[in-house]
Amino acid sequence: MELPPYRVPTLKGIWFHMWERTSAFVKKAWGLILVTSVIIWVLLAVPLGGGAFAETPVAESAFAGVSGVVAPVFTPLGFGEWEMTGSLVTGFVAKEVVVSTFNQVYDIEEVEEAEEPTTFFEDLGEIIVSFIGAVWDTIKSIPLIVGIDLFEGEEEEDPTALMAAVENSFNESSGGHGALASVGYMAFVLLYTPCMVAIAAEKQELGTKWMWVSIIGQLIIAWLVALVIFQGGLLLGIG
Repeated sequence: MELPPYRVPTLKGIWFHMWERTSAFVKKAWGLILVTSVIIWVLLAVPLGGGAFAETPVAESAFAGVSGVVAPVFTPLGFGEWEMTGSLVTGFVAKEVVVSTFNQVYDIEEVEEAEEPTTFFEDLGEIIVSFIGAVWDTIKSIPLIVGIDLFEGEEEEDPTALMAAVENSFNESSGGHGALASVGYMAFVLLYTPCMVAIAAEKQELGTKWMWVSIIGQLIIAWLVALVIFQGGLLLGIG
């Protein structure tokens, strides 16, 4: 196959191709993204029992009602509560929203400490120290594969109010097997339908039919994997 001659790209050429690809994606994907965002916003804002839109607690919203209807599907997986199911619904917007949704559904008010202004070099030093600490923790995690725990003896941070609320919820939902259910939940989050931007890209590249095949297929795979983790763990006496 004859290859075209290679040339140094020009700024004009880069801008043209970038704008062409980006605009094509936005034109085809913005509708799905907008509709999904509006639906979730409406569910969070509309009260089930009446009341003001702006003052609707999440537990009394249509979002909680819809999540509660879907929740029994996840009961065999150990997380059949509406709070956990609702977090998966908002995760369709973006996976990182799952954790922030926990903060809303459990109504946790975090106390923010007053931070003193820092200089650029102080911030840079903190970033470097954090990076070195993360690398070192990663290295110490490798021996865990063969059962050697290098973290033993280190002081653990006190759990936050959100961590305690989520832990209690998983324990209650799974009949005291919260650790096992939480592992299944994390596996489900990793495997189920990606964010709406990815879905919009699939629709653009593969068409509507295969977009739905992807959504349904990934949901089924995620459900089965979480089921194997939770029910399999119970059979083996793990967690």
